[in-house]
Amino acid sequence: MNKIKLYIRILLQKNYPKQYNNIAKLYFRITNKKTAFRLVTKNSTMCIEGFPRSANSFTVAAFKICSGINNGIATHMHSHTNVLEAIKLGVPTLVLVRKPEDAVLSLKVLSKEDAFIRNEKHIETPIYWYLKWYIIFYSSLLDKKNHFVIGKFEDVTTNFSKIITDFNDKYSTNFTVIEDVATTVKNIDTKKPRNHMFPTEFRENEKKTVENELKSEKEKKLMKEANRIYELFISLK
Repeated sequence: MNKIKLYIRILLQKNYPKQYNNIAKLYFRITNKKTAFRLVTKNSTMCIEGFPRSANSFTVAAFKICSGINNGIATHMHSHTNVLEAIKLGVPTLVLVRKPEDAVLSLKVLSKEDAFIRNEKHIETPIYWYLKWYIIFYSSLLDKKNHFVIGKFEDVTTNFSKIITDFNDKYSTNFTVIEDVATTVKNIDTKKPRNHMFPTEFRENEKKTVENELKSEKEKKLMKEANRIYELFISLK
């Protein structure tokens, strides 16, 4: 992930949450990005959002299989502002969450793996900034507990039928509960050049080398706050 873009994204999400989606929409238009579908609109069928590396791609793929819906899913903005807009528009919403240490380490090593695959120089982004992003994301949604379904990483990856059931109960939908949807998703993902939904040997090895970043006092302080927010967030259920 481009370091400068990340800093700008975090600062905009923190200081201009109400304007962030409009800024993103303008950015997509100027750059001719084909990812404008990620932004929630009144025509969105649902919104699936979470901090990066919280099983976002897996969940979208699994929901498509269980619901039969292939279009209209607002997702992968990795911003609490997309969730707030979905709530405002009355769009059914699932917010994914993973333990902060696991999420930020996974994001850090995925960035390294991407650079390795592309044979590019890896530009380091301090975990400090990932933790700041994590805290902004979930703390901004703590008072919206009645407006979305929470999908814990552990449930999403090992018991997806619970996620579908919770979503059906919340929004009176009738999506199919498929017990072994993970196998279907994995068969699809492993055929891609960059299969990021499931663990790889490269990333597992790299995690051991970046864990030291969490030992400084600055990161320890932020991690403590991130864990506090995480516990508050999952207790909303």
